[in-house]
Amino acid sequence: DLRLMPQVAAYYAELYRRGIAADFAHPEADLSRYRLVIAPQLYLVTDRAVENIKQYVHSGGTLLMSFFSGIVDEHDHVRLGGYPAPLQELLGMHVEEIAPYGSAGHTNEIVFADGQRFTCGQWSDVIRLHDAESIAAYAHDYYAGTPAITRHPFGEGVGYYVGTQPDAAGLRRLLDQVSAEAGLSPAQAQ
Repeated sequence: DLRLMPQVAAYYAELYRRGIAADFAHPEADLSRYRLVIAPQLYLVTDRAVENIKQYVHSGGTLLMSFFSGIVDEHDHVRLGGYPAPLQELLGMHVEEIAPYGSAGHTNEIVFADGQRFTCGQWSDVIRLHDAESIAAYAHDYYAGTPAITRHPFGEGVGYYVGTQPDAAGLRRLLDQVSAEAGLSPAQAQ
């Protein structure tokens, strides 16, 4: 039961809570004016969009991409070689296996390097690092100890990859780190 809009809404709600304005931009659009680009479930990605996103990050941007991204090209042809196939160099990792959860009650936990634990659900990617670092790992099941969220410098910027759906508190923790690195200053919560 994978749907894009709940993913978009979760990220948007957290940005809104922080008082951070958000635009919706096409992945082929000029992204240079943004400090942070969030791409949840960028399932279909054209070669032109791939190059645009790479240039954005290489020039100093921060990208936060979530699971089920880079799966097909503009002709809906599956991209081979692990996911997100065209962005593996930028992200410094690849997804070896995708594992959608069978029920809404199936969850796991992610543990950040500082020991903070959060529930995650709906999906778990089996991530293999190339030269990215794991900033959060799964705590249970087959995935225990493997990366759930990664970070990878690319040129002057950085790419984050989220291989699961963190709960609201986990997303808040992740966006604390990503926003700080992107130089975004959250407004005081009202």
